[in-house]
Amino acid sequence: ASAPTATITIDGTQDIMWASDTKGIKKMQGTQDQPALNFTHKLMQVTFKAQADASFTGSDKVTKLTIKGIGKTVTLNPITGDVTFGSEDLVAYSDETGVAIETDPVNIAPSVMFKPTQKIALDIVTANGNTYQGVEVDFGTTEPNKAGYSYEVTLNFKQTMIVPTASITEWETGTNPGIIDVE
Repeated sequence: ASAPTATITIDGTQDIMWASDTKGIKKMQGTQDQPALNFTHKLMQVTFKAQADASFTGSDKVTKLTIKGIGKTVTLNPITGDVTFGSEDLVAYSDETGVAIETDPVNIAPSVMFKPTQKIALDIVTANGNTYQGVEVDFGTTEPNKAGYSYEVTLNFKQTMIVPTASITEWETGTNPGIIDVE
């Protein structure tokens, strides 16, 4: 009686793709045409980089980066391709060793995939015990649907705050694409 759904839990390393065959397969004798599937991304991809501004003195390292309320639980309707997201926080990076904040931008972690959105809020923790809460990143309004878009976000560390900048970049393909279990 209700539409079928697939519930998926993501950790930022998985992509969700969906395709619809509008042509179908006819029941016939002999050779059949294969369905023409045009897969689309259901998530956006972001690479985070750390960079020290001229006003940033001393040394520090990013040890944790959390995307607030973005959702790790995804429900997909396999017929329509519609997705809904939970509201859990997603830890994009966590390592006590940390990534040094230097003059040149340095990747904090491999790219992260999550709910398409115009804005996100980040909580960032550093090795020196600094915590930056609610750092807002705005991806712009040129495209209302960000699914399938890839961004590079540079976190410019100033002496007392972080100023993020986002720009569209090329989608990074994973090294071992696989299928995740659907619960």
